[in-house]
Amino acid sequence: MFWAGSFFIWIASVSLAGMVGARKDAGGLGLIAGVFLGPLGVLIMLASRGNLKDCVFCKEWIRFGAVVCPRCGRDLPIHKESVSSLPVARSPVERLTLYFVMFIIIAAATYFVMNTWFPRSP
Repeated sequence: MFWAGSFFIWIASVSLAGMVGARKDAGGLGLIAGVFLGPLGVLIMLASRGNLKDCVFCKEWIRFGAVVCPRCGRDLPIHKESVSSLPVARSPVERLTLYFVMFIIIAAATYFVMNTWFPRSP
């Protein structure tokens, strides 16, 4: 019964993190955070900004590449710091390395938790 409840909470966390991420234009990141981190992934997505920035005039969250604010309709100034704050595209090798490191960390944490909480009986 414990496993069924845990599984339900985990699935709910995945969907909730995905929905929160989608509202912040980072749905894929929300799903990944939900799958790997469960309820903690939901909290991380709630705290993150996703792929959004503030409009300098009305403070509404808008996409990084926006030229005109959809709320106030004003043209947004282009600053060097706003261009440098755009997400940088990573090469496939960098992404694979990042995924591999994340997998190793999650596998080590899972191994530690399973051996601590559920020790093997002699």
